[in-house]
Amino acid sequence: MLRIRPMLVLNGLLNRVPAASDLELTAYAQVVEPMLDRAEHLYQQWIEQAAMFVESERLANAAAVQRWDLATMKQMAEGAIPPRGLARAHADFVASLHVASRAAQLLNSGHRFHTASAVCDGTTLLEEARQQRQSAEREIRRLLHRSGAESDRRVATGPSAESNPTT
Repeated sequence: MLRIRPMLVLNGLLNRVPAASDLELTAYAQVVEPMLDRAEHLYQQWIEQAAMFVESERLANAAAVQRWDLATMKQMAEGAIPPRGLARAHADFVASLHVASRAAQLLNSGHRFHTASAVCDGTTLLEEARQQRQSAEREIRRLLHRSGAESDRRVATGPSAESNPTT
């Protein structure tokens, strides 16, 4: 059995999948990073609206808009092709958008029809979706940052005029 182990290690080293190119990672970052940022913005927006609105109808409408945004974003994310090494994290991100969309659907119906259990389930599901998304986001950003693709995107967009002290 001791002879098999070194062979498995050697086989793993020889059959490695090549790393994604910087071009692939940069293209992926340009597509997915805005979605990651938007997903967090939508979550924060829901928290603010839930704290601000008392009327169930307004909360139901806000949840319906959230669901539409999340479902649309999920479709866009499904169309993005993750580079080698990011397939699992990307699949987790897409799954988190699906869960968040389902949470918004529960929140919509719960607020619209005054069903406390649906509101509670939707809130719990929304938190679970956020944790899943944040976990996927950490992995995606870690791999993009390691390659420099994340910073390439920020350089390409350029600094804002307000943050440029020479103007």
